[in-house]
Amino acid sequence: MNFPVQCYHFMSDHNGHRKAVMGGMWGGCNSWQPNKTREIRTNLYLSKKNYGGDQKALSKNLYHWAKTNMTYHVAYYCQRFKDSLPFPTRRVNGTFVGSTKYRHPHSFIRRVCPWECRPKFHKDWILC
Repeated sequence: MNFPVQCYHFMSDHNGHRKAVMGGMWGGCNSWQPNKTREIRTNLYLSKKNYGGDQKALSKNLYHWAKTNMTYHVAYYCQRFKDSLPFPTRRVNGTFVGSTKYRHPHSFIRRVCPWECRPKFHKDWILC
């Protein structure tokens, strides 16, 4: 697969990943609009430290700004995130990128991903 080079990369490969940006499932560069990058980083450090606070802060401060310069791989909510791309790799044995607990009951995907969210040449991937 050839993708355009973008500064930011966001990933979401579990049906429970409903926020625009999941903590730990994104990366970026400091060279694109460095003043804005520093401002966003400061806002993230100052955000609430409660459960889910990082995802709310990332969605509010980072996503809406970075979406003009990002690649976004989504397995379940491609209809919600219109500029997203299908997740490029198949989920093996129900595992997923953002799993926090090895062999924990909630650490496995059991829900079939939507047909329209599957990669063009891998419509047979039911866990994508």
